[in-house]
Amino acid sequence: IYYTEHDGILRFASEVKALLADPALPRPFDRVAAAEFFLFRYILGDRTFLENVRLLPPAACLRADERGWRITPYWEVTYPDRFPRRPDRWYDQRIYETLRAAVHRVVRPGLTYGISLSSGMDSRWIAALLAQIRPDTQTFTFGAPDSDTVRLARQVAEITGLAHHTLDLSPTFIAEHAERMVYISDGMHSFVDAQEFPLTTQIGAHVDVAVGGFMGSGFFGENPIYTYLRPGHVYPLRVRRSRAFLPPRPLLARLFDRYEELEQAALSELQAAIDAAPARRGFQIFNYEATRQRQRRFTFYAQLLKTPYVEMVHPIADNDVWDLSLQLPPSKLAFKWALRHALGTYYPALAALPWNAPSGTALDSVPKLLLKDLYRRTLGRRLRRRTRRAPRVPDYPNWLRGPLRPFVEETLLTPEANATGLFDPQTLQEVVQAHMEGRLDATFFLGLALPFALWTRMFYLPPQPVRPPILVETQGGVP
Repeated sequence: IYYTEHDGILRFASEVKALLADPALPRPFDRVAAAEFFLFRYILGDRTFLENVRLLPPAACLRADERGWRITPYWEVTYPDRFPRRPDRWYDQRIYETLRAAVHRVVRPGLTYGISLSSGMDSRWIAALLAQIRPDTQTFTFGAPDSDTVRLARQVAEITGLAHHTLDLSPTFIAEHAERMVYISDGMHSFVDAQEFPLTTQIGAHVDVAVGGFMGSGFFGENPIYTYLRPGHVYPLRVRRSRAFLPPRPLLARLFDRYEELEQAALSELQAAIDAAPARRGFQIFNYEATRQRQRRFTFYAQLLKTPYVEMVHPIADNDVWDLSLQLPPSKLAFKWALRHALGTYYPALAALPWNAPSGTALDSVPKLLLKDLYRRTLGRRLRRRTRRAPRVPDYPNWLRGPLRPFVEETLLTPEANATGLFDPQTLQEVVQAHMEGRLDATFFLGLALPFALWTRMFYLPPQPVRPPILVETQGGVP
């Protein structure tokens, strides 16, 4: 819920664009929110691109009466201090029963269901459980037919007995869907993290409801480094992760007006978000910040983009599933250990398939997965460079240099793209040119700059939001 107050009137809506339907509403630009968007790939806390439009905090109520309005929380997550020793089968049974109940709750009679199937752990669980309830469920995977992702997804579908479809991802999908993605997300989502959007527009032609694996990694862990974090290491790690996707800092200082000031304000809010965690262990603090900030304001938008085309349900993002995940000790969160072990107990054929993240299988031990991951990042990377491999999908760096280049230049290198005054126009042109010539990989920056420029053109400059001519396509006769 977004809200704003102007001239003594409190307005609220589920989307920012609904508030902007009033042309009299002031639209002061929030430069700190924009800095957070480019630093972290999402906006923190309750900010939006407009200073006077805010997002209601999670698990909170806004109450308004003749005395005014106020926001009060009604719930907060509680992290345990101790983890009792329990046998592996206890966790296996609890995970299986909790996930099965969550999947049962989202299934309704008279509707058809589909799954965006990857080679990951979350979609395997959903496919296995949903196949028991609705064997007519269909699965969908985008990518080249000979890619590892499609091959493994096809094997998961065969084991579970579900129909499988392979869908291509066009190199020009960003240009084709750009305005619709900005309109649906209010401009607050990166284009290079929206590859599921065109897939969903096609899923909606075949099924009524798409079942997703949203929050699986957030609840059950993945990277073993996060599992053993100390509290003081959470902030430096988050900053280091964010800067890994950015252009060099001297270039950013030239690119953004008042960059040092904006960066410090954004980092201060990140530190405050981490300090607010009601936990003492490092991995719990990391989980809290990731769930309350990154998952809510980044991963969720990928789900929001799908809603005009198909109904979305996410059984893993269930209260009971989260409560169960909080009981898992750190040792069972590394590489989703508990989730993998339970899969091996109840669905051994699925667990025996290769797992995409660390290039192992779900049955491998954590040390074995660490060794395989180390090999993949060192010697394996060198060997892959010497052999011919199929291009990765999506290949954003080259797509931006090739078929998307006209769209990039027409969108960013215009005066109205910088109507907010956030960028130095000459430096922005240098960044675009350097990427096109291969001297700089600015993929993630461009993935953010493009929706921001379109937001400026569609939301910030006109008196009312500009709705794309075709918001919902017709696929196979189904709107």
